[in-house]
Amino acid sequence: MPKNHQLILLILLSITSVLQAERPNVVFIMTDDQAPWAIGLYDKPTHANTPNLDKLFRAGTYLPNTFVVTPVCSPSRASLATSRYGTEVGVTEWLNPRVEADHGLDPSTQTWYEVMQNAGYFTGLVGKWHLGLLDKYHPTKTGFDYFMGHRGGGWSPVNPTLEVDGQNKKIDGLTTDILTDHAISFIENRPDNQPFLLVLHYRA
Repeated sequence: MPKNHQLILLILLSITSVLQAERPNVVFIMTDDQAPWAIGLYDKPTHANTPNLDKLFRAGTYLPNTFVVTPVCSPSRASLATSRYGTEVGVTEWLNPRVEADHGLDPSTQTWYEVMQNAGYFTGLVGKWHLGLLDKYHPTKTGFDYFMGHRGGGWSPVNPTLEVDGQNKKIDGLTTDILTDHAISFIENRPDNQPFLLVLHYRA
């Protein structure tokens, strides 16, 4: 069985088992351009001091053999969202707004975010999207109830302009801290009667 089909099967089985269980809350964190040694749990000597990430790793799931065939922003995010090759979903290179501002992930393409949403989860994305700038590619069209962050690929690491409640706003502070604060706010203010999925995408 091809590896991408194995990954799809694994994700579907995992989601099915989650949905059949007590429907636990899910926090999925993706960092941008982070080397494997830049975390304390790395299996070789490292100087990284990441106690909170280490705690999340120990309490959660670690997928050390998960790879994408196009290790740049947009295709890897498309593969992550769909469990399909970027070539299958029409995202083969990082989306450059100067060259292809009208391109993005077709919202008719099923994502695992939609699977969770359809199963009754309140879903949110905080951070980097980079799968289409236009409204038709907005994260809320691909399985998210809530979005706060940046639709494009890169932005300032300090005092960024981010989309909040549908409006672009300049926010003072370190971008990483701002995204973390909004992720915490999402968890604290989500509906009490639903499990939640928080997808937190930091930028490089």
